Amino acid sequence: MIKIFLTSFDYFIKIPTTSFFFKKLLNISTGSQKPKRNWIGILSVQQLYEIALLKKLQFSYKHSLYNICKMLISSALSIGIWIQL
Repeated sequence: MIKIFLTSFDYFIKIPTTSFFFKKLLNISTGSQKPKRNWIGILSVQQLYEIALLKKLQFSYKHSLYNICKMLISSALSIGIWIQL
């Protein structure tokens, strides 16, 4: 008697979190202890836009790029990252 086990696996590779992208771009390990008071880094609008393009893949067609950028800005400010215009 021969037993054959057919198993299949579904792998879902997700996009890293927003804070992961911020930390890698700025080479920091943690966020600010006092956000909106002590700034730990500065992101340019171009860097923010590139992260938004990656995050758009995660949100698919639910959100516009403008709304994703607004979410990223609020996340950056809550960590203590300044957005340079």
